[in-house]
Amino acid sequence: MESIMKNIFAVLSLVTIAGVILVLMHTAQAKNQPKSLVYLGEYKVKPDKVDEFESVMKDFVKEMEKYDMPYTFRMFSTDIFVYYSLNEFDDYSMLDKFNADWGVVEEKIGVKTMERYHEVEFGAIDSFKGTLLKYRPDHSFVTDSIFWKKDENSFVHWLFCYLEPSMRQEWISIQKKWLKLYRSKNIIMPFLTFTGDIGYEMPVWIYVRASSDRGDYFSELEKINTVFGEKGEIMLKQSLPLIKRIEVRHTIYRPDLSYLPER
Repeated sequence: MESIMKNIFAVLSLVTIAGVILVLMHTAQAKNQPKSLVYLGEYKVKPDKVDEFESVMKDFVKEMEKYDMPYTFRMFSTDIFVYYSLNEFDDYSMLDKFNADWGVVEEKIGVKTMERYHEVEFGAIDSFKGTLLKYRPDHSFVTDSIFWKKDENSFVHWLFCYLEPSMRQEWISIQKKWLKLYRSKNIIMPFLTFTGDIGYEMPVWIYVRASSDRGDYFSELEKINTVFGEKGEIMLKQSLPLIKRIEVRHTIYRPDLSYLPER
């Protein structure tokens, strides 16, 4: 958890030095959409320390509940011992408030207890990386299907598309065509779109889908591809040359390691 705090401080310093205080658009957000700014943490956990890592994450969640922290904290796990944490913020200025509020909570928890938590956390991981994403509602396909599940494990598919730098405008154009196709076919499965901010090789676009489990996800994806037919194949051929590199991450949402205050 201290890894998250230190990286958020570092991000905030970069923003302050650059003189950038960006207030992102505040549209009416449905309950199944994230906030404008997302902090994504990547923990590479030692295989023999998974139990210790999950235990200390549960301790942090209990502390957040005890002291009524007003910020969401979602955790996702993989089958290759990599965990992802996700925090949501309205804008960059909220990072400063988050750090201040967490500092107050740390004081209430006590130095010795926090040192014990951090000793377990750092001993359980090989590395940690923190990055910032911007949510793009204008490029997302949101349906009535609830995306951010609170009370069940959900399979979450992350697609990272690293673009050729000169192809950004072409990519935006093709994304509008994909959205039009999705809407014309009455697709049920939503996807959320993010762009990489601090901590990423730019430009990168991230697409996130969720389903009840892995089998249901790929079954639904196959149905979508069938519905799109030849039109989808043509658009895919137009999209691929714009991409320099693709990364795929399959995760399971972990409500037992997450904190979602009712606010």
